[in-house]
Parts: sequence; C-alpha cells; structure tokens
Amino acid sequence: HGGGPPHHPRRAHQPRVTSSLYELKSADEYAAFSGTAVPPTRRYFKYTRLEDIIDKYPVREGLAPGELDRVREDRRVFAHFLYGFLRYAPHERWTMRQASTHPFLVGGIIQNDTWTPPRDKTADERRHFAAWGGRPPPHAAPPGPPPF
Repeated sequence: HGGGPPHHPRRAHQPRVTSSLYELKSADEYAAFSGTAVPPTRRYFKYTRLEDIIDKYPVREGLAPGELDRVREDRRVFAHFLYGFLRYAPHERWTMRQASTHPFLVGGIIQNDTWTPPRDKTADERRHFAAWGGRPPPHAAPPGPPPF
C-alpha cells in the first residue's frame, strides 16, 4: 500500500458525502460530541457597527482640540473607505482602482458624507452583470480566453 492514508471502505448505511468530508459544528454541537463544556466567548468590541468601533477606539491623550477634530475626521473618512470595499454585493463594491482614489488614501476630506468613485470598466461590468440577474446580457460576447 502507498504512502497515503489507509483506505476504509464506505459502509452501506453511511450516506455518500460529495461536497466535503468535514462538517462545521456549532459550539453546542461540538461540546455535546466531545463531552466538554462550551468555553465562554471573548468580546473584543463592545460595539457592533464598524463606524462605532472605529470612532470609539481610544484617542491618544494630550491632543490639542484641533488635532482631536482631525483624528475624528480621519476616522470618519477611514470608515467610509472601508465600507466601500467591504460591501457584500460585488456590483456595489469598489474596485482597487476606485478605492485608490479615495480621500482616505489621497489625503482629502469628504463633503456632506458623499464621495463618488471614478468610473471603472470592471465596476461597470459588475453592475451590468447584476442587472441581468447574474447572466450576461443577450448582446454580450460569448466567453472566451482572457485578454493579454
């Protein structure tokens, strides 16, 4: 027999698993399975919204009032930056090219809580793809090899 794991024939009463050999258990299921207690979970943040986690993070002591305002503004812009490419829907998520022009990276501010990323071909394709329910529009070219 080769260097791999030993072969165990599947028993007739075992269901065939095609997707994975492993199953993720909840903490309670694992505790019941292993005969152990569920360990207490740690709480790293007392806030649940990203904006609050960033905003409420302690500020270095001894800042002048103007510096404190700048730190708060930087945090607000940082949270906006993160929201842009942490969006779940791909057609709403910024591309790297779009994110690279964000005021957080280029040193600007956001007026009236609005900033529009520049147009990007990849983002346009994502929006068109989403508009057609995940299917390419009827006039789209058939899939082919990627361009070089």
